[in-house]
Amino acid sequence: MVGEFKFIDTNILVYAEQSNEKLKHDKAAEIMSALLKSNEGVLSNQILAELSSVLSDYGFDAGRRNELISTYNKALKTINYSIEDVILANVFSEETGAHFFDSLIAATMKRNNITTIVTENERDFSKFNWLKVENPFKDG
Repeated sequence: MVGEFKFIDTNILVYAEQSNEKLKHDKAAEIMSALLKSNEGVLSNQILAELSSVLSDYGFDAGRRNELISTYNKALKTINYSIEDVILANVFSEETGAHFFDSLIAATMKRNNITTIVTENERDFSKFNWLKVENPFKDG
């Protein structure tokens, strides 16, 4: 591993796979390429489920969604949330006011000692003072 692990939020994967917003698509594809080459990218089973749901809304058929999920699962380190993470997410959500599913991501990251998330969603993830939020779309 070259550096620390970076957790990849759903929005980065969505932008990398659909090109409705070309600038974000290009930046997300660049980020994903770098994370794949460095072996620093991490995602969770929750992210893969969210990706499937969002891409369905964009008209991706089940075959294409399954292909992408399988590809990302094989190419990146994939971690799974646990019942303990769900319990901690309830606490995080209550303490920070963050949405439950963002809190579940944070809880899963915390248990796996991952402190950096690559996401467009600074508003919610900045509520976790131990998390470093990298927004690749900021200022451009």
